Amino acid sequence: MTSDDAARDLAERLLSAQIDYIIAEMTDARFAHNVSVDTPAVLEVLESVRVADTINSDQVKDTIRMFFMDMVGSQFSGDMAVAVSDAVYDASANEDFRLGEVVPRGTVDDLVSKILGMHALHDRLLERFTESPLLALVASRFVSQLVSDFMHNSRERAERIPGVAPVLSFGRNASSRLRKGDRPTLDERIGNVAAKGAQAALRRTNNAIRHLLRDPGFGAAVMEVWDLHAEEPIADLRLYLSQLDLRDLVEIGYGLLMSVRETRYFEFLLDDCVDVLYANYGTHTVRALLDEMGLSAELIEREIVKYAPGVISAAAESGVLASLIRTHLEPFYLSPEVLTMLAR
Repeated sequence: MTSDDAARDLAERLLSAQIDYIIAEMTDARFAHNVSVDTPAVLEVLESVRVADTINSDQVKDTIRMFFMDMVGSQFSGDMAVAVSDAVYDASANEDFRLGEVVPRGTVDDLVSKILGMHALHDRLLERFTESPLLALVASRFVSQLVSDFMHNSRERAERIPGVAPVLSFGRNASSRLRKGDRPTLDERIGNVAAKGAQAALRRTNNAIRHLLRDPGFGAAVMEVWDLHAEEPIADLRLYLSQLDLRDLVEIGYGLLMSVRETRYFEFLLDDCVDVLYANYGTHTVRALLDEMGLSAELIEREIVKYAPGVISAAAESGVLASLIRTHLEPFYLSPEVLTMLAR
């Protein structure tokens, strides 16, 4: 055997030994030990590195765009959104927990108080309603129906009084004879009057709604309704919508997100969010940012040890791990420089 052949054989044996060593270090107890040693060491390095000096904000923006464009917009995300909605609807736990156990009453009370206290929002919405001609038409029909129903009910009650029914019958017959073919009916007259006063009626209705929303008793009434639901199983919410309704709502919401993400506005919004992140945390060290995010050394270590061994074990058993390590190390061991050193 020539010296070159001997050097190559030695290189192959060293390469195989190092592959076996690396795999052993990545499995079972050795892996957990190495993670417990390496994680604090890496975090110690990150204590001296600032976020703005390490991660370029433009790169973060590109990554976030990729997340929303490719991952959130993927077939997987769309399918999972529907699948999760079905799972939530059918969850067996819905029978075991009351709504009040999941959503604290204090949080609901704060939310109701906040919404009812947003007077500018109420005023603006009610004012915009009055600008809609279609809403005015709907209001006129609503008023017309209210008046018609009131008159009909009043007539029915009056006819129960002895002696009144013949008089009303005579009046209806007389008015019928006086009507012309092209003369508007009573309902039409009511509708016309209601249509002409629709805007004024809407404004008066707005005032009534505004006073109702600002009435302290209204918030108490809303919370009373909440208390009734809070004592019921979550499953009772199915009485409000079917599984298909929930699925449709999720699909519509997901479709809305997909539409918004295609706009330039969404890109500007994402960029602004990243700029805010850097304005608030750019001078922090990477370690400090991780701590702010709740990612302690113990948590990072625990999650790595939880998920990595299964993947590593499967790759080792299939031979993929050894092949991958060999692919990276073989060029070094079989390089002319190393073979020359081994041939000496």
